[in-house]
Amino acid sequence: MPVGQDLALSRIGSKFTNNEGSVVEIINLSDERAKSGNIKFICRFVQSGEVFTAEYTNLTKGHFKDYNLPSVFGVGYTYKGATNSIYYKTWNHMLERCYNENFHAYPRYGGSGVKVCDRWLHLKLFEEDVKKLPNHDLFVAEPSKYSLDKDMVGNKMIYSPETCTFANATDQSRNRRNVRPIYAISKESGQRTRFESVRHCEQVLGIPNQNIDKVLKGKRKSAGGYTYEYIDSPKR
Repeated sequence: MPVGQDLALSRIGSKFTNNEGSVVEIINLSDERAKSGNIKFICRFVQSGEVFTAEYTNLTKGHFKDYNLPSVFGVGYTYKGATNSIYYKTWNHMLERCYNENFHAYPRYGGSGVKVCDRWLHLKLFEEDVKKLPNHDLFVAEPSKYSLDKDMVGNKMIYSPETCTFANATDQSRNRRNVRPIYAISKESGQRTRFESVRHCEQVLGIPNQNIDKVLKGKRKSAGGYTYEYIDSPKR
């Protein structure tokens, strides 16, 4: 036998644990060799049954990962080299807002019931879907200016292929204003009428939304015989 073969054979059955708690067992020697010429081992994850090859030193250091288990905030599934994806940061932050209770924005997202659809818990599937979302080309061209938005076309409570788009800060700010509830106060009678948004008010009263917006911003005193004021803080 080649030098080291006896020692390698003696290591079959050894188990190792990484820092995520995943356990692997060496089940055989591999015909594959590392670039250094070292023997590689065929290993199997005890929990998922996934099989892979690795060098002994990487096993002892815990340098292995079971991609069949959720490893991102306890719910997200990645793949080897995932952090090099242009979508990884967007995906990671989406999960963080919804599932990391220690994240500063969690109370406004996961703490308020916002979730990510099951399909998007898998980065690979997320990558497939977001390429079809509105403004994807703009996100790819300027990723620092565009982010994933669930409010403009969705119900504000779930991230999914059907409820998301890419949007810049200007679009998101305009949308928050447009969905903020307002009062229209009649200058003649003083009667206050509630509307769920500027757009809703425009549809009912027939007053251009840009004129209503100017009153709300203090750029004009009234529009269409009404003054306007916001009722509460912007919705998530």
